[in-house]
Amino acid sequence: MKFSRMLLTSVSLALPLLLAAPKPKKGQAQPDTKRVAEIQQALTDHGYNPGKTWRETRATCRKIADEHGWQNMFAPDARVLALLGLAPNLSLNETDLKPNSLDSDERKWVEEHGGEAARDAE
Repeated sequence: MKFSRMLLTSVSLALPLLLAAPKPKKGQAQPDTKRVAEIQQALTDHGYNPGKTWRETRATCRKIADEHGWQNMFAPDARVLALLGLAPNLSLNETDLKPNSLDSDERKWVEEHGGEAARDAE
């Protein structure tokens, strides 16, 4: 009986703390300003207009991903960064350059949830 009472007391004390804990954010936060500048410069060097804001730069990266049939939910995709020369530890081979099932799954999600505006809101 004492154990169940102690357990109930412990849970009742801990529950408000657990509920008040901050929720982790989904996805990666915006890169630091140095990395954004690197991405924007690489886009410019490859003939793309990176825009002035991170949102515009992401849109350009999504455009590149679309051109290759890659997922663009999480932009910039690592393959886009590799194409821009910004992923030195990632070398793309012929298989990497082809769209995969995850790419088509992401496209289905975007279609089901109202297009790019719904994705950008996440």
